[in-house]
Amino acid sequence: MGPSGNDLQDLCTMLGLMTLTWAWAENALALAIGIIDGAAQQVRTNTEIPVSMKRRLRYLRASLIDIPALKPVKEQGSLLADRFAYLAVRRNEIVHGSTWQLEKSGFESLSFAIVSRKQSAQQKRFEIADAVLLNIEITKLADEATAFLLRVSEIFP
Repeated sequence: MGPSGNDLQDLCTMLGLMTLTWAWAENALALAIGIIDGAAQQVRTNTEIPVSMKRRLRYLRASLIDIPALKPVKEQGSLLADRFAYLAVRRNEIVHGSTWQLEKSGFESLSFAIVSRKQSAQQKRFEIADAVLLNIEITKLADEATAFLLRVSEIFP
């Protein structure tokens, strides 16, 4: 049994914490992009600020290359984009699937993806300990995204 004595409750708490912490990190990234976009709209390839994670990361990477004022945060921003891309895959496998407790040390998640224009079921097993470590990494990502946001807001007050 986990910390609460109820394995299902502990699994739900872990998934909820992962979702809330990811939202904090992603919102800090979105705010930084909003500040950058307000100061230097030439990076945007269409008329809207990017909403999806994939487009946000593409926008951030382009901004770091194309906007000279961002040179002081270029390395920090590049590392942040890489961490978001890496952790997003791991997080999405857990959060975007139908998850259930398999046994005390692990759980499974079933999700559907389009592979070669056909729907494909993907079932993955996760260890609780790995998900806890992922939560810790996402918490660090939220801190890194907030630090980046603060630096960008100093460049473009």
